[in-house]
Amino acid sequence: MRSADAKVREIFLDPKSTSADRGISIGVFRVARRKALMASVDVLFELKALVSKKEWNAIWPKGYFDLVPPPPLLAEKVPSAIPAVVSDPARQKQATDVAAALVKAAKSNAALRDKARSRLEKNLAEYGAPRDEFIDSLNDLEERQTKAEDALVDDAGQLREILTPDEWRALVSRLTGVPPPAPKQAKAPGSDRDEHGCIGSAGYSWCAREKACVRPWELAKEKGLGSGEEAFRAYCSAPPPR
Repeated sequence: MRSADAKVREIFLDPKSTSADRGISIGVFRVARRKALMASVDVLFELKALVSKKEWNAIWPKGYFDLVPPPPLLAEKVPSAIPAVVSDPARQKQATDVAAALVKAAKSNAALRDKARSRLEKNLAEYGAPRDEFIDSLNDLEERQTKAEDALVDDAGQLREILTPDEWRALVSRLTGVPPPAPKQAKAPGSDRDEHGCIGSAGYSWCAREKACVRPWELAKEKGLGSGEEAFRAYCSAPPPR
């Protein structure tokens, strides 16, 4: 579940991710969350069947099932970061409005998580809590949390459409405290020579039959070959005629 949660965060912050990517990552997280909860419940209810209430309380001291609270919401930092990364007034307002909706969705999702934690703590701590009651409350909570998560995905998608890739990277850097990656340096012309000295960026590939660097399309025209890569490879890998 932790890996699925980390993947969601990674996908949401990735400037190249699509709306479909974000939706899939949330879906994978939901499945992992459900499996983790159900596996824990199954094990605990099996244990309950083997011990008395007194023994149960002795095994789990008071406060044992209190869950660790989640970290602060990353979304809450977005509205204050927008002015620093978007200079255009019109787009800045658009982004700020969407950011406000994003915070609202994130808070709603967090509130449901808090409610889930409270219910889970209660059901785990109470010896007599029936399994069916726990499952029903979990299903109801999951349905409402799904709606909040879907709103979060939609709002994040809208914000991504407003910001340029560079603005998104700058925003992510401000939210996470991690500097944006340095821009890749353009390669000098001819710096991509292979072991035969052929310059790939100029369209040249090695042809063993010709013992030279050639452009496949020029060779195809000269020798009357097919235009595909397969024809080029077949020709150049064949031994030269004697």
